[in-house]
Amino acid sequence: MENQEFAGFGRRFIAYMIDIVIIMFSAFMIAMVLRFVLSFSSEESVGQMVMVVYFIVYVSYFILMESSLKQATFGKLLFKIKVINENGVRLSLVNSVGRTLGRLLSGAIIGLGYVMILFTKEKQGLHDKLAKTYVVGK
Repeated sequence: MENQEFAGFGRRFIAYMIDIVIIMFSAFMIAMVLRFVLSFSSEESVGQMVMVVYFIVYVSYFILMESSLKQATFGKLLFKIKVINENGVRLSLVNSVGRTLGRLLSGAIIGLGYVMILFTKEKQGLHDKLAKTYVVGK
C-alpha cells in the first residue's frame, strides 16, 4: 500500500454523514410508498417497517456502491476518495459484504471501530481491518 494517500477520519466522517442523509431519505420514501401500498395503519407497525427498510437500504447502498466501478459511495465521491482491497483494486461483492457487516460491528461497539481510524498508520477502521480494505484518495 505504498504510495497511497489514505483518507483520514474527517473526510471519511463527513462523507459518511452525507451517505446517511441519502440513505435516510431513500428509506423514508420507500417506507412511505410501502405504507400506502400495504395500507399500514398502526404507527408501531409503520415504525418497525421504516427500521427494516432503513437497514436493507443501508446495507445495500454500501455493498453495491463500494463494489461498483466507482468504488465509492456518493459521499466518498464528493471527497474524491474510494475503497480498495489489499491488492489495491476494486472490492468484489463478497469483500464489500464483509466490509459492510464489519461496519455494523464498528458501530455496535459504541463507535470504537471507527475511532481506530484516528490511530492506525493506514487509517483503517475495524471494518477495514477485518475486510482488508483501505480508503484512499483518487
